[in-house]
Amino acid sequence: MNEFVDEAALVLALSTAIATQLRAGIETRGSAYLVVSGGRSPVPLFRALSVAEIDFSKVTILLADERWVPRDHADSNARLVAEHLCQDRARAATLLQYYRSGVTLEAQVQQLDPVVGQLPIFDAVVLGMGLDGHTASLFPDTKALTEGLNLASPHSVLAVKPLSAPHARLTLTAARLLRTHSLYLPIIGHDKRRVLLAAAKAEIERLPIGRFLQQSKASLEVYWAA
Repeated sequence: MNEFVDEAALVLALSTAIATQLRAGIETRGSAYLVVSGGRSPVPLFRALSVAEIDFSKVTILLADERWVPRDHADSNARLVAEHLCQDRARAATLLQYYRSGVTLEAQVQQLDPVVGQLPIFDAVVLGMGLDGHTASLFPDTKALTEGLNLASPHSVLAVKPLSAPHARLTLTAARLLRTHSLYLPIIGHDKRRVLLAAAKAEIERLPIGRFLQQSKASLEVYWAA
């Protein structure tokens, strides 16, 4: 676990690490792929990345998950990323949009699943974590959880209907999220640290972030500040 004196120091270190991975991807294959999570917590990170010295015209940004709401909805993760990450230098990046009006969530998942599955290995994935141990939209006690956590799953995208959170959603699966060069989890506060430490030993169905701690496909780097 990488520990920092405050959130500002965490953001500086993490944005630097992510920028390094994206530049390496561009240099190696001419393009880079970044997966980010929604919520308010990553906003400072988004703002730091937006001004990083990266050729963002060669970067594709994906969401770890998205609420099934229009892009102009206050709860849209795509809106959050567009307003805080896809600015300044990062305005040139391509943001893969998940929501599509006029179709059902299930139909969109069927369309997106092969598209996301055929993308190259990601350069960097930034996870989030709730106090219930969920990450992306892999929530405890949902019908999609078993498949979402299955490392042998052929699926890259699933539909999810949380029991304790608003809006139906689509989420990338653990199997697809782990196809990455670098995997990061930034967390703030002692409460989330306690959840994370518990998840390292708990049943993954109870604390789904444990799937990413209890696997060997990709090393998870945790960035923590009080």
